[in-house]
Amino acid sequence: MTTSPARALPTLARRAFSTTAAVAKGSGGKPTPNKDHHIVQYNDDDFPRGFGVAATHCGIKKNGALDLGVLVSVSERPTAAAACTTRNAFKAAPVTVTTELLASTDGRARGFVVNSGCANAVTGSQGLDNAWAMSKSLTNALAPQPETWGKEKAGSLVMSTGVIGQQLPIEKITSAVPKLAGNLGLDSKSWMDLARAFMTTDTFPKLDVSLRAAPISTRQSVDQAVCQ
Repeated sequence: MTTSPARALPTLARRAFSTTAAVAKGSGGKPTPNKDHHIVQYNDDDFPRGFGVAATHCGIKKNGALDLGVLVSVSERPTAAAACTTRNAFKAAPVTVTTELLASTDGRARGFVVNSGCANAVTGSQGLDNAWAMSKSLTNALAPQPETWGKEKAGSLVMSTGVIGQQLPIEKITSAVPKLAGNLGLDSKSWMDLARAFMTTDTFPKLDVSLRAAPISTRQSVDQAVCQ
């Protein structure tokens, strides 16, 4: 998701937290390499303006890890959104909901809500209802859409990752989303927490920020990526 025009931002300083080769005992007592050296530390002002993020543990994962996150556009200008989805005939419910939302709003979105621990795939009509409930829980928790966005209403996209064939504990999700929407952060810790909320079997959070020159402009734009 992007807002435009991009603001001029300072050059990013990338610093690894650790470059040690320490190991820890994983499942079965086998050594698991420490992956902290893959994590990049960013400053609060490295991240793109116009977005607020938050994450929490809502009860999907049994180990207490972060499993629910939101990203919300706080810009007064319409926020463009796009999705690259599977062409498989058997799409998971979040893919169907996100595709329909983007088609109905001409590529506009207020934000997205993501969970990990349950993919909401191969879950039938109930899974589809749950994906729509996730989307509406965020949209309904946000302040009214700014008039500068125009009359066309934008919704909230949905993403889920994790175990296939299980239903989401939707009540836990829809009760936690409004709290997240009311506690959005703009700092580096909030972004890192969002990246951790994407994690399933990952051994470290995947968060990247980079600057690039905007075409036909003296300004720079920010590319932001959070991956599972």
